[in-house]
Amino acid sequence: MGISKKAQRKVQKGKPQQEDQPVNWLKFTGLLIVAIAVYGYFGLPKGLLNRTIDSTQDIDQSWSFSCSPDTSKVPKCSPRTCGRRVVDGLFTSTEIEALKNLTDATMQYGGGSAGPTIYDVHSGALTKGNQFIDIYQSLKAQDMSSPVQQHHIKLIKDMTTRLRSTIEKEYDVKNLVLTKPTFFSRIQASKSDAANPNDEYWHYHIDKKQYGSFDYTSLIYLNTAGEDFTGGEFEFEATNGPLFVHPKAGRAVMFTSGDENIHRVNKVTSGTRYAFTVAFTCTQSDGITAAEFMNRAAW
Repeated sequence: MGISKKAQRKVQKGKPQQEDQPVNWLKFTGLLIVAIAVYGYFGLPKGLLNRTIDSTQDIDQSWSFSCSPDTSKVPKCSPRTCGRRVVDGLFTSTEIEALKNLTDATMQYGGGSAGPTIYDVHSGALTKGNQFIDIYQSLKAQDMSSPVQQHHIKLIKDMTTRLRSTIEKEYDVKNLVLTKPTFFSRIQASKSDAANPNDEYWHYHIDKKQYGSFDYTSLIYLNTAGEDFTGGEFEFEATNGPLFVHPKAGRAVMFTSGDENIHRVNKVTSGTRYAFTVAFTCTQSDGITAAEFMNRAAW
């Protein structure tokens, strides 16, 4: 191979031809790592670099980002900055076991035909087959005692108060009130395929649009992925990739309920998954008091 005409002209003008310089791969790799790190830190919501939170670790981690445009604007109550938080240690193992036992004691009178069974503590709605029944009315009609006792009422009141205080501190807001539905869920992998759209729990959704009154959502897990079931990860959707939270007994997930926190529960592939969903609102007319919350549950 000869020298190109362009190179020949440079030689003729007294400019010696320069050989191709080898790429400094060490320098290139270093710059690439820095670029990825900078993008990862500034291009994602704070803390989102850890995209999977498994059930073997203890964690208290928050993410902050902009709220969706349709976020409610109630002074001192609506979030100025939206986000999510995953925290272990907010509840004791004794409290969690008591809630799980209450769930089983109530759901023995129902049970969905497919995977999920829902029990709404406030209304008494309980999945039975392909529909909901009023478990409180049903048990009263049969002159049976309620599975909800006074110590359950106190426990739920204490735990929901703790959640409210934690959320208010996290987002620097106040005047949150409990709203409905506030419900237990049990998802069994051994059940048949979805019998109706309500059984398809694995679709993405937005709590504010699905429930209306939700401004802040919280979840308390009552058992642990990898020990009691497989699958069932809680997944936040994000443009830069999803964040997966593996349930762990006592773990709480709290987040603002608008478009900024699209999420879903992945399919449970074996075992049974338990959770308790508690939500708060800034609209006083959508709230329920602790007394009203358990008004029909215990007799």
